[in-house]
Amino acid sequence: MLQLLLGGSGSGKTTLLYQRIRARAEKKGKKASCWCRNNSLPAPRAASTVSWGMRCPAWWRVFLFTSLAEKILSTEGGAAVQTLSDAGRAVLVRRALEELQDNVHYYHRHRRSAAFCQMAAQTIDELKSAGLSGQQLAQLAGACGAESGKLSELALIFQGYETLLARSGMDPSDRLELAGARLEEALARHSLPEFLRDRAVFIDEFDTFNAPKKRLLGAMLAALPSVTVALCDDGAPLLPGDLSLFSGAKQVAAQLRQLARKNGAEVAVPQLLRKDLRHRNAPGLAAVAELLETGSCTADAPAGEVRLFAAPSREEEARAAAGAIRRLMRQGVRCGKIAVVCRDIAKYRAAVRYEFRMAEIPLYCDEPTTPEFSAPATAVRALLEIARGADLTENLTTLAKTGLCALSEEQVCALENYAYTWAPTAAAWREKFERSPKGLWRTGADRRGPPQPGAGRTCPCPARGGGGCIPGQGARGQRRGHQPGGVFLPENAGG
Repeated sequence: MLQLLLGGSGSGKTTLLYQRIRARAEKKGKKASCWCRNNSLPAPRAASTVSWGMRCPAWWRVFLFTSLAEKILSTEGGAAVQTLSDAGRAVLVRRALEELQDNVHYYHRHRRSAAFCQMAAQTIDELKSAGLSGQQLAQLAGACGAESGKLSELALIFQGYETLLARSGMDPSDRLELAGARLEEALARHSLPEFLRDRAVFIDEFDTFNAPKKRLLGAMLAALPSVTVALCDDGAPLLPGDLSLFSGAKQVAAQLRQLARKNGAEVAVPQLLRKDLRHRNAPGLAAVAELLETGSCTADAPAGEVRLFAAPSREEEARAAAGAIRRLMRQGVRCGKIAVVCRDIAKYRAAVRYEFRMAEIPLYCDEPTTPEFSAPATAVRALLEIARGADLTENLTTLAKTGLCALSEEQVCALENYAYTWAPTAAAWREKFERSPKGLWRTGADRRGPPQPGAGRTCPCPARGGGGCIPGQGARGQRRGHQPGGVFLPENAGG
């Protein structure tokens, strides 16, 4: 039987699940299992402490979907099959491209690109998560108009990938599919795994299920007496074209009902939780949550700790926040004790920085970053490109500018100017640097002797009517007027 537990954020869904698990165990002595999404709880032991204040009881098993699949495979067979890593999947895509040879035209020139193979492996993983196979993608590609050619070739790569994968191992998503198949086979034999017999399943902290998880969940709905799923939903009916805040959860609930009926399981009436239990000790926050959810507030008493300000623009919001912070600063509140929270920092950054600067408020902006473009990652990528035999000039200057080399800022600038001025080859980078980053345009006739004072700023350039190069134009402008037989010479140097 499928039981849906619906409620908004902070309505007590997880706490109610814990209470049901404990009541089931204390009343009937039956086993119970709880499945939690990855990172939804700090640890299984922490979850048990919330409910029991002690270590996790033996009859309560906490799983992720991946660990549940591994447990089923270790019991029913299939756990020994090797699972490919992300790098292995990219290598398998490259092998598929090499075997297809001339059958691939659009992506032929990318067959040796590691970045393309990695992106193709990620695309295949997304397609498999949606429940598509290579053959199904090939059938769908024919009706895609102008893009049918590229999609057909992608389907060929997908099919070749599947063929090679069947010989060598499985994807992580394939393990979930195989676990669902093993559970269906065990149900057909009327011999469920021992750890699943007479278990009630409680699923929490999920907002979506991909195709492999749906198959495993469908097998559990058919095999187990009770499956309870908690979803963040306000309980309103799903309307066509609904794009509201809870529309995703409503679609998941509809899919779960359809999945339960497909597998012959009953669907109980959903239980809806409406009370805001998270803010029961903070009436001001409870009133704000009610106001944002329903558009009205029924607070018994005014909450002085919360103030609402309806601003016509983001600039006015930032100005109001700056004024409130200045009042707190005059009362002796430290700036380190004050925080400003924005829904989207990209939209508020300019307004907040301007208003805070005008109000002389020190601002530290905490923004999420990625290590992809950090100095260590950039240095590693440059070193790998150099080892791969890529362009030395570009990658060596990139490596130097990361700040992780024993070069000062002046030396880095000189190195970059040297590389731009002289355009050294790979062999020149391995030789001693005898030229200067400050190159001057000279003709072959001037090599016979040292340049005269002031003569370094002129050259008989026919393109300029014999007037020479323009002083101060720099290496870029001088190199544009390159004439046959001309060379760069360092300043104040002999021939």
